[in-house]
Amino acid sequence: MRPLSFWILVVVVAALAVAPLAAQPVTPAKSGMVSYIEGEVRIDDQLIPDPIVANFPYMKENGALRTVEGRAEVQLLPGWAMRLGEHSLLHLVTSRFIDTRVELVEGSGVLQVPEILKDTGLTVVLGNATIVIAKAGDYHFDASPARLKVFAGEADVKIGNANLA
Repeated sequence: MRPLSFWILVVVVAALAVAPLAAQPVTPAKSGMVSYIEGEVRIDDQLIPDPIVANFPYMKENGALRTVEGRAEVQLLPGWAMRLGEHSLLHLVTSRFIDTRVELVEGSGVLQVPEILKDTGLTVVLGNATIVIAKAGDYHFDASPARLKVFAGEADVKIGNANLA
């Protein structure tokens, strides 16, 4: 008869072996990694296969992600996820962590920012507004009409030359 610690080890190893890859956290190498999709989602008019399995596609700088009859999650900075609703269009202007810039052209998105990371920055362009995320929190964006809702956190908003708080 084997000791109890042996059987505990067998159960733990078996549990780890059957854990789905999709449930494991994914850290992007640069901004614009698509970590989840549901339904029809396209990067630069190329259909992303659903479901994504282990090979997470990246948006290119100046590229676009469009949700048709679907939803998508895009990793903008490590731990920062922009979740896009149906019929949304997101342009990735720059993909460097130090200065990531996206433009929400159509639809809506929710941004979750768990913490502000050193030497990183995110700017969201929404219509004629430029929004810089200043504090950790939850943000909701609508493209038409252009609207920002801050549920928690702080954002610096600039429209033309006017700064709004």
